[in-house]
Amino acid sequence: MIVSIERLLWLDWDSVVWAIAHLIPADIMTQIQSNLRFNLYQRLIHKGLIPGVDFSIDGNGNLRLNAKAQKSVA
Repeated sequence: MIVSIERLLWLDWDSVVWAIAHLIPADIMTQIQSNLRFNLYQRLIHKGLIPGVDFSIDGNGNLRLNAKAQKSVA
């Protein structure tokens, strides 16, 4: 499945989004999202940003970035 999704990246981004939303089991998707948040959090710290000041994670697990952190991610 991963190879198929990777190939879709070159052809149709909307299909990739659909495939990820509908074909990856919810528990695996939750773990992927958790890993991505953790890695991004670490990258922001290594770039000199301050947790709780420049970025944070809300009660729903969404990453919140101030303008400085947004520029760092982009």
